[in-house]
Amino acid sequence: MKRGITRTVQPRFFSLTSTSRWGHVEMGPKDPILGVSEAFKADPSPDKMNLGVGAYRDDDGNPVVLPSIKEAQNRINDANLDNEYAPIVGVQRFNQLACELAYGPDSEALKNDTVCKLQALSGTGSLRLLASFIKHQWKGDLPTCYMSNPTWGNHFPIFQHAGLQTSTYTYYDPKTIGFDKDGMLADVMAAPDNSVFILHASAHNPTGIDPTMEQWKEISDAMKKKNHFVAFDMAYQ
Repeated sequence: MKRGITRTVQPRFFSLTSTSRWGHVEMGPKDPILGVSEAFKADPSPDKMNLGVGAYRDDDGNPVVLPSIKEAQNRINDANLDNEYAPIVGVQRFNQLACELAYGPDSEALKNDTVCKLQALSGTGSLRLLASFIKHQWKGDLPTCYMSNPTWGNHFPIFQHAGLQTSTYTYYDPKTIGFDKDGMLADVMAAPDNSVFILHASAHNPTGIDPTMEQWKEISDAMKKKNHFVAFDMAYQ
């Protein structure tokens, strides 16, 4: 019987010192929303209440996993999936159902198969792919990409890191604590033709204020008049 041989593997850590290749890299700014959560955890007050990141919690502040989520997890486990590699564009069934959720199952675009479907890693990954696609496939001079003021903090670096110029359009009116439709429409019309506008499909981040259906129609008309390319960040469905 052969004797066993054991070997202890020591972990190795690489320090980003000032003399290293990456010593010049500065710490990025903290996400303002997640920063609220960090401040909440650090607050010793027994009466504190977390109004930061949206999540279901019990009376003790612990996350609550909904019964529907547990049931979905059980169904996935019971399905005995083979965990095979997905195609380059993702799982076809997932893409189809996602588009039906976004456009509606009776959408003429889906019925006519005029929608290109691509699965990506999270909303951030999807936006990064979009930014890269615009950068490398846009015909003519690269467009400016307009984000709402305010918007999710990652929108700007995602598009800027892809090599695109960014700007803002009016959205929130602090006087009315509501949507500034006239200000947004004015900015849409003032932007150069064929610009890129990033819109929030619903539950606008960070204001939570969305246009009405009638206001969406006005926004749509303005975008079409200027031949803008519109991308929706649909984060909460």
